[in-house]
Amino acid sequence: APTPAPTPTPSCLGYCEDGHLAYDGDYWYHPYPNTDGMFYAASAGQHHAVLTAHSDISAGADFDLALWFYDEAAAEWVVEASSTTTSADEEVWNDGGVGWYSWEVTSWAGSGSYTIDMSGPGL
Repeated sequence: APTPAPTPTPSCLGYCEDGHLAYDGDYWYHPYPNTDGMFYAASAGQHHAVLTAHSDISAGADFDLALWFYDEAAAEWVVEASSTTTSADEEVWNDGGVGWYSWEVTSWAGSGSYTIDMSGPGL
């Protein structure tokens, strides 16, 4: 029997990282690692990320993508934008101000590998 062709790795339009979520509720922050930890300093501008699941995801996998922003006045991290469809593939666009940002990938259901392609000021 012929061997199926491997799934091509998505082309990277910005700064790409691969990750793996192992169970329902598992999560990971990006970019990781960098000199600031799992967040980045950004000037004002548009943040964009595309989450693409790999072929090893479990049946019915549902991953979510969120852009977190550090609100200095409140001294806490808040979700600035998110995509929570029932798919394992997500996309987020957001016009943000100056500050600290982090992308979070979460498994609402299932497990598997993914690529996150991030672009914007500070990346």
